[in-house]
Amino acid sequence: MLKKGRELNKVFESRLKYRQPVRKPLLLISQIQRSGGTLMSQLFDGHSQLHVHPGELNIGRPKKWHYPQVDLSMKPGKIYDLYNEERQTKEYIDDGYQKPGKSHEKPDTNSVLKSLPFLFSLELQKKLFQQFMEDFKVTDNRGMMDAYVSSYFNAWLDYQDLYKEDASVKYWCTFSARLAVVDTNVDKILHDFPQGKILTMFRNPASWYASAKKHADRYGDLEKSMNLWVKTYKTSLDYVKKYPDNVYLINFDQLLQDVPSTMKKLSEMLGIQYEEILSMPTFNRMKIASDSSFTAKIGIDKSAADRKKFLEPEQVEQVEKISKETYDRMLEESWN
Repeated sequence: MLKKGRELNKVFESRLKYRQPVRKPLLLISQIQRSGGTLMSQLFDGHSQLHVHPGELNIGRPKKWHYPQVDLSMKPGKIYDLYNEERQTKEYIDDGYQKPGKSHEKPDTNSVLKSLPFLFSLELQKKLFQQFMEDFKVTDNRGMMDAYVSSYFNAWLDYQDLYKEDASVKYWCTFSARLAVVDTNVDKILHDFPQGKILTMFRNPASWYASAKKHADRYGDLEKSMNLWVKTYKTSLDYVKKYPDNVYLINFDQLLQDVPSTMKKLSEMLGIQYEEILSMPTFNRMKIASDSSFTAKIGIDKSAADRKKFLEPEQVEQVEKISKETYDRMLEESWN
């Protein structure tokens, strides 16, 4: 094990000296788990006009799906310690990037590494956060978010896009399950980021339930799970109506059928240029396997749109009975 020495200290000093602020509107991807949010985030990765968080954002309290409201009377170091619980980031630091999820099946090709490099320093991030809080003269919650996001991308030492031209960057982008489908969160998010965009992913409810049930035991109770699904998307529909220029329902099944076409239209809506990288899921510009509860695949896994075949016919019938009214409304309000 190498000890941190003079050379590494110089790396940290250089990153602190040449720190790059990231003060952009938020492009948030959020919905109930197992609905395609991870894929959408990975499609945005590497775009020249975006800074894309590499995993799931986790800074809410008391749970990750609560948007942080910070007491700015606290010292910056204390704020950082309280809100930084980036579980995936810590896992990536220890093991490199690996396909998340419950399934341990290997990808159906050997053309991608089992794990990918991720060089990040939590110690450096804390120092950067404190520095950015001072740089930005933070007096509100948005300023704190800007300081946190800036500290994150600067502490990610092998992030390939840190030094892109700032004027060309339109958004910083992240995925966070359920963050935008909990009451009052969207109001708080759009208060801080009035030019922000929220993409709420949804999929066929029977396919969703098949994937969710395999992913985590907590979804084993069909009726309870589908009632949560209905409640979640009724909230989403309310927000689409309240914020028609900021909140969009994205049909995951439609996305899978023609990724380039959907991403071209989405680019136009977001005001960013279409680039080929938008059609290939990547991590820091490197190709990755899909985040599937079933067998992982390289690139786009169109079979994810047909998971209901893993349910019994009576389960499909029960799912459709509970979800039909809400699902029909979502199809009508879907952006794509």
